[in-house]
Amino acid sequence: MFFFLLQTTRERDQLHEDLMQARREVERQSSNVVRLAKEKEELTREKSSLTVQVNSAERENRGLAENIASYKSEKESLETALYELQQTATKLESRKEALEAENQELLLAKEALTVDVQRIKKEKEIDEMRLQKEKELVEQNLSQSQRDGDVAVRRLEQRHEEETERLKREKDSLLLQANQEKEEACNQLKVY
Repeated sequence: MFFFLLQTTRERDQLHEDLMQARREVERQSSNVVRLAKEKEELTREKSSLTVQVNSAERENRGLAENIASYKSEKESLETALYELQQTATKLESRKEALEAENQELLLAKEALTVDVQRIKKEKEIDEMRLQKEKELVEQNLSQSQRDGDVAVRRLEQRHEEETERLKREKDSLLLQANQEKEEACNQLKVY
């Protein structure tokens, strides 16, 4: 567009120069009135055409100026939007870095927690195995104590039976001896 305007201006200047040259030529050739009249008419037509072209160029210049103003405003809006996008991108990048750092901390915490869980699980398994062994040992001791108790009870019962049998024999022996002594005493009384 600018080139076109420059070219139009050049053409206008050139036409103006032609017009001046034609006037000088008319002054030099004033004797040829008919030819001067024709040239004058031609120049008038050219002037009208030039005026139309100039008016058109001016309208086009105004349109171009309006377009330039519109493009400038749009450029400013785009630059503002670009700046806002850059600011948003910077904030998002900072947020991304913060989230990555937080995620790394969470991963480390998860790994530490996993280690603790595995350690606690292992300790629990060891405790369960120890408790199971202690339970089995207690059950074995209880069974042995039960067997020992049964043996002791049987021995006590056996001793009781033996003692009862001994006491019964002693009682029978004492009764027999008492009966014998009684019988002897009776016999002696009969003799007297």
